Amino acid sequence: MGLLDSLKERLEAKKNEELKNLQEKRDNFLKKVPFLDYEQHLKEETERKAQEEAERRAKEEAKQKAERRAKEEAKQKAERRAKEEAERKAKAKEEAERKAKEEAERKAKEEAERKAREETERKAREEAERKAREEAERKAKEEAERKAKEEEILGEFIPKAEGGDAQAACQLGMWFQHGDNGITKDIEKSIYWYQKAAMHGNQVALTFLNMVLEEKKTIEKNEAEEKVKRAQYESEDEYLANEKNDPGATVRCIDYYWSLAEKHLLQHDDNYEEQLSWLKKGLFYSQLALKQGCDLPCYGKPDIIEGRMAAINRLIKVRDDVNRLKREFAEEQKENTRIQKEKREESRVEESRVRVKFSADLYFTDYSGKHDRSDSWIRELTKEEYNALLSGGANSVANYIHSNFLYPTYPTDSVITRATIQKI
Repeated sequence: MGLLDSLKERLEAKKNEELKNLQEKRDNFLKKVPFLDYEQHLKEETERKAQEEAERRAKEEAKQKAERRAKEEAKQKAERRAKEEAERKAKAKEEAERKAKEEAERKAKEEAERKAREETERKAREEAERKAREEAERKAKEEAERKAKEEEILGEFIPKAEGGDAQAACQLGMWFQHGDNGITKDIEKSIYWYQKAAMHGNQVALTFLNMVLEEKKTIEKNEAEEKVKRAQYESEDEYLANEKNDPGATVRCIDYYWSLAEKHLLQHDDNYEEQLSWLKKGLFYSQLALKQGCDLPCYGKPDIIEGRMAAINRLIKVRDDVNRLKREFAEEQKENTRIQKEKREESRVEESRVRVKFSADLYFTDYSGKHDRSDSWIRELTKEEYNALLSGGANSVANYIHSNFLYPTYPTDSVITRATIQKI
């Protein structure tokens, strides 16, 4: 029960006591009055009291009922809030579990896609290697057969040509010029055998000799141009991919540049410009593979190219963020350095100055007679000035006071009898 309720009860009790006293006085008075029916009055009074008691009880019951209703409503409100809070927490938990499940499914899907992509690339690479190996074996076999045939033919014709057979020498020149009949094309050997045939009087060989010399000049010119073109690229594969439209060289360029980029990304190398150059070259050769119609599923596909473009954009954003943070850090360091420098300068200036008090006894004469006075002054000096005045003694201090403090307060001919300086 609160203090206010206690006061109300006390006031109510006092009021009831006063009413009871008044009623007793009235009853005593009525008993003495002969013309009133006391019994009737007593009955009426009893009925009145009963009615008042009934009203009081009704009020108390109404009050108790209102209190019970308020408590019940408060309880229901608390239960409703607790229920709502429990439902909210349950929903939040369910939402968190749903998001966690979706995130786990997304990661699992991405991992599965990554593994599938890697598996596809691995199979494609193995298939490419298998085809390359078969192609190399086929070429090696063909080369071996060609060499066997070449050795057989050369073994038959070279002795004849060396023995003076102009027709055999001319035939060798033609084979070496055009690479016919299994003979490896060799312009220098063709020139040699044409010359040998011409020396033995074969006019056809002389004609062919002039033709092959012109062809040699053309070949040398083309080789010079090829050399210039090759110098524009960093590797032979780049040259073959761009100038010879070689899909195999294009694939090797993709592997090389993307492996470089991935290696440095895994090592968290912050040389973003170099990484970007490798990523962009990898993207360029992926697009070139698409143009060349590369049939390997892991190269030159639009979705692969799109993924690599996204990786480049992410790296560009990281690079820009890092460069921005570096600039902000450098500016902050510069500002801190400037502030520290200013503080050191202020400290140095403050340390180099001294606050001192000058005191002097002096006398002077003016229109009203002679006067004796004492005075003091506060001034800030540098350490050098303070030390110089100390080393100069009282005369030096007196001269300083005379020059800096007396005029216009005192006459210029005032005489200083005592002068002191004190650091404060």
